[in-house]
Amino acid sequence: MATFATRIPENADQLHEHLTKLFEGRTHIRSVNVNPTTRAIEVDLDWTANNIGGVEDFALPLKADKMAEAGQHVATLRREFDAGHAPERDIAQRLFQCIRTRGSN
Repeated sequence: MATFATRIPENADQLHEHLTKLFEGRTHIRSVNVNPTTRAIEVDLDWTANNIGGVEDFALPLKADKMAEAGQHVATLRREFDAGHAPERDIAQRLFQCIRTRGSN
C-alpha cells in the first residue's frame, strides 16, 4: 500500500507546473484517484519514479464540498494525458479551486 505525501500548491500556476511535470513523466503513473476516505487526489507512481527518480507518491487534499468536481477534473486530466495532451492552464485553475489550501476548509 502506498504512502502519500501531502502536497499543497501555493497557487494555480504552481499546480499547473506540477501537472505539466506529471504529464511529462506520465509513463510512471500507476494511478490517479480521488479517495473519498482521505478526501484527496492520490497519485501513485511506479517503482522507477519512487526509487530511481526520487519522486514520492503524493496526495492533494480536497475541500469536502468539491470532491465530485475534483473527480471530474481528474477524469479530464487522465483523458488528456492518455491522448498525449499536456494540461492546460484552465484545468489547473479549476482544480486548484477544489484543493484545500492553507487557510481554507
